[in-house]
Order: sequence, then structure tokens, then C-alpha cells
Amino acid sequence: MLLGRSIDEVLELSERELRSWKAYWRLEPWGPYRDNMHAAMTVQQLLRPHLKEGAQPPSMMEFMFIEQSERDEAIRVANRERYLGAFRARAKERVDGRR
Repeated sequence: MLLGRSIDEVLELSERELRSWKAYWRLEPWGPYRDNMHAAMTVQQLLRPHLKEGAQPPSMMEFMFIEQSERDEAIRVANRERYLGAFRARAKERVDGRR
């Protein structure tokens, strides 16, 4: 529906085109999921003034209307990216000659 195509038309998409749509959606989600993201971001920002100084705000994923398993996976991915980012920063420091 969000592609503006019938089910038959979607079923006729080539594997390549379907992968391209999926990749595009991961970069620029649309429809109800995007609305959900906007609502979650709004709640996250509304909570900021009520947090203790220096406290991290809850993850946006905590306010998304999604299945628990999907939320858990998203949190695992975010944690993995944060962990890898720390390693990348340390590696860059060493390459640049800083310790």
C-alpha cells in the first residue's frame, strides 16, 4: 500500500528492486513506522528537562510501539554500534599517535 502498488504488483517486483526498496526504507522509513519514530522522539525530548543532571535520557526505542522482540533487537544493535564506535575511536587515537 505504501508503495502505491497492488499486492499482485508487489509480488511481481524483482528481487533486486525489492532489496532496493528495503534498503531505502532502512535509510528513510515512511508511513506508520516513521510516525511512531516521531512520537517517540518527541516523548524522549519532553523528558529531558525532568532528568537528573548528567543522566542519559531513555532510548527512543523505549517509546516505540513495537513488539518486545523487535525492541530488544534494536537495542542490541544500538549497543553493538556504540561499543564498536568506542573501539573505532581508540583505534583512531592509536593511528594518529595519541594515547
